[in-house]
Amino acid sequence: MRENIGVAICGAGFAADFHIKGWQNVRLSKYVLDVVAIVNRSKPRSEKLMQKYGIEHYFQDLDQLLNSDIVSKIDVIDVCLPPFLHAPIAIQSANAGKHVVVEKMFTGYAPGKEFENEPIGETVSKYVMYKEAMKQAISIKSAVEKNNVILCYAENWGYAPGVEIVIDKIKSAGSQILYAYAIEAHHGSASDSYYRWALSGGGSGVGKVSHSLGGLMRIFADLGFRPYSVSANIAKIYKDVKFKSKSIQQGKYFDIEDYCSMFVRFIDNDGNKPIARADAHEFNTGGIINAMHIQTSEQNFTINMTPNNLVVMYNPIPGVYDPELIHEKLETDAGISYPSPDQAYAQGQIAEFQDFAECVAERKEGRLRQPKMDINIAVDLVNTIYTGYISAFEESSKEILINNSDF
Repeated sequence: MRENIGVAICGAGFAADFHIKGWQNVRLSKYVLDVVAIVNRSKPRSEKLMQKYGIEHYFQDLDQLLNSDIVSKIDVIDVCLPPFLHAPIAIQSANAGKHVVVEKMFTGYAPGKEFENEPIGETVSKYVMYKEAMKQAISIKSAVEKNNVILCYAENWGYAPGVEIVIDKIKSAGSQILYAYAIEAHHGSASDSYYRWALSGGGSGVGKVSHSLGGLMRIFADLGFRPYSVSANIAKIYKDVKFKSKSIQQGKYFDIEDYCSMFVRFIDNDGNKPIARADAHEFNTGGIINAMHIQTSEQNFTINMTPNNLVVMYNPIPGVYDPELIHEKLETDAGISYPSPDQAYAQGQIAEFQDFAECVAERKEGRLRQPKMDINIAVDLVNTIYTGYISAFEESSKEILINNSDF
């Protein structure tokens, strides 16, 4: 009889939904993956997910779960909450001896609901934000290491099949990476908390560049590089340009940016410094764009996660299909579209949870295996993005060296 690996999901929104799907797609030879509980303040939202996925237990908060009679059944606590809650929940989970999964953005400067009506994105120094964001990131890392648990950073771009192929081909050819580019763009977040810095920790930088740069981080880390410097250009187009749109969620923005471009130099032990550019914006129509381009000394690669042209459809009649099921963030099903045969696979969400589960399974058997997107990449990402905020907001977009020595 196979042993269970029990997971508790903290959250009951969009991220929680696809994380549950991800866990339920896991296949292990010696273990059965079981999503045991939902932890969230909203019981009605939680019950919808419980009914949808056959989950048995509900808890209002993490204290309730950790003091319950099922706590011994929980191996992993998966944090699918707004960023202002990531650090306290992750630290409490690690201190309870549970492995931790943290959805992007790993953590940041998000002081919480007490400040949600204050425009802190426009009033608080980015130097102050950087210091606090790194303090939280290091606190999570310390709790994970002290309690000998695994931290899985849930950045699906790092698991996209295209990313795996690029890493393999560069290594097998012995090529040198020279330049990389990645972009995520769509018409705005589904989460209302995203639009206020106090809850999200930033806009396109933490919400979207965390994807595009996160995917690049995985490639560079596997090739022996760490971030070296960053310069950034950040804008609030919803404020800087007068326009009306039925598609772009411009009315929700409070104090965050909707455009971010970061140039990042990486460095290896030999002093090589290739460059990468990670872009994001929130005024794209026609569905989400998730794409990467990598240039090496010999090869170049293009990864079209979403959309891709494996399937091309023309539909003259609007209202036939749910646009979101054709292509994420698509506004209409009419016209030409690119239905993804398996969007979760193409964007890395299948491999992501498989890797996390395998790491936990190996730890149960006394072997140490770290996830491909681990605590070190997560901390480097916070370090780079918040240094980028300093570049853009405080230093007129000049290049700033990233402080890796303290972390």
